[in-house]
Amino acid sequence: MAPLSFLKSCFGFAGSNAHSKAQDSTGEGTSALLDSAGTNTRSTSSGRPCIFCNIPPMSDPNSPFKVVMENEEAVAFHDRSPKGVLHLLAVPRVHVKDVKALQGAEGAAMVQRLVDIGTQALDLLESQRPSSSPDTRSESKRRLGFHVPPLTSVSHLHLHCLVEPLSMLGRMEFPVAPAKPEAKPPLLKGYSWFVEAEQARTILQSGKKVTVGKVTA
Repeated sequence: MAPLSFLKSCFGFAGSNAHSKAQDSTGEGTSALLDSAGTNTRSTSSGRPCIFCNIPPMSDPNSPFKVVMENEEAVAFHDRSPKGVLHLLAVPRVHVKDVKALQGAEGAAMVQRLVDIGTQALDLLESQRPSSSPDTRSESKRRLGFHVPPLTSVSHLHLHCLVEPLSMLGRMEFPVAPAKPEAKPPLLKGYSWFVEAEQARTILQSGKKVTVGKVTA
């Protein structure tokens, strides 16, 4: 399997004309979050607008996105190719290239905002399932995190919000490399193209950057 083929699930829209329906974002207010590599990147390599900028509202019946929850800062919607019992994407309304573009406390706050709306959206959907119970909604059965470039398919920050168990492909696509705080120096993240949201937040708060490789304190 080609390295990027299984990552096509990151596209959270349906239909071949989704690019034409998406509009660009001004990206204002993002400079404090981003390093120089993450600013003003609101189009694909082919020149098409970023598909995750200006996602239509929930009330739009013609939207290619299946939006579950939205607020002024972020949107949570169904992944078009789910890899778990539930699989949502949470994206900021401002354009941020990817998790490697985040830095510092403001980057960590961005991660937390996506976690908040993603978690709330999962809570809502799980509460509507016939077999739902507080136990099935426990955080231990969820996996929230980001793919780390170059293994991303959309150049707009998006948090994967999954309810386990994952499919076999999902377990391959979202491998967790646990932190090891007892290591010398403490290991914040192991080698992996996937970083859990809490790992990313801790890394950013410590002044480090998220990478595919190991990150130490």
